[in-house]
Amino acid sequence: MPWQRTTFVAPGLPDASSDVGSSHPPHRDPLGAISIPPVLAHFNPLQRAPSRRQHQAERLAKARTLLVATSQCVGTISQRCGFSDQAYFTRLFKKSTGLTPLAFRAKFGCSRRI
Repeated sequence: MPWQRTTFVAPGLPDASSDVGSSHPPHRDPLGAISIPPVLAHFNPLQRAPSRRQHQAERLAKARTLLVATSQCVGTISQRCGFSDQAYFTRLFKKSTGLTPLAFRAKFGCSRRI
């Protein structure tokens, strides 16, 4: 994969673009500019928390597992997965799987409710 030079310079330091032809390694130049692959150019290394979508996907995966493996009602499962509103959970679940939680359970898992 070809690398594209993207530079980040520390505040207060001059632009390092004049050092492009220098003998320093391509990953670091003397003023602290770093070359990184374009795919990482949008990544903020200080932000370690997962994105909202990733967090939602993990909660929905847990809900799918609980729907298949347990006979708990949908309201209980939505609360266990961190959704305070069952209607919102149902809309989000249907958007991600194409099925309502009850239809998903009927198709793939336990059909008896406690």
